[in-house]
Amino acid sequence: MHYSKISAGADQALSTLAMRKFCEDKVAPTIQPSQTRYIYYFSGLLSGAIKMNSMPLFLHHVLIPSIPNFEQNGGYQPFLKIYQSMQLVYTSGIYGVQGTSCKRLCVTIEPALLLKGDIMVS
Repeated sequence: MHYSKISAGADQALSTLAMRKFCEDKVAPTIQPSQTRYIYYFSGLLSGAIKMNSMPLFLHHVLIPSIPNFEQNGGYQPFLKIYQSMQLVYTSGIYGVQGTSCKRLCVTIEPALLLKGDIMVS
């Protein structure tokens, strides 16, 4: 990525380059593949190499493929919050996933959410 395109000046470009070098040296070994994809995607948006899809989409399901064991007796109590353009548009109920037998969770959203632009699921 060319830093002069996203920086207000030479000082900011140097600071951005230093932060990238720090992240590559210190943080990169612990980054998950999904985080790497997000960084690649975001840098593409900043540089103009990737254009955001402006077509609205319907979100019907969210699949959580791997359920962690956060509770002492096994289990997890996830819930979803979905943001569109930094505004909360959906909050799910709390899902009680008990034991270690459940390896994934599929959350069905009814009615489906019409989403467009920048979306964040947390």
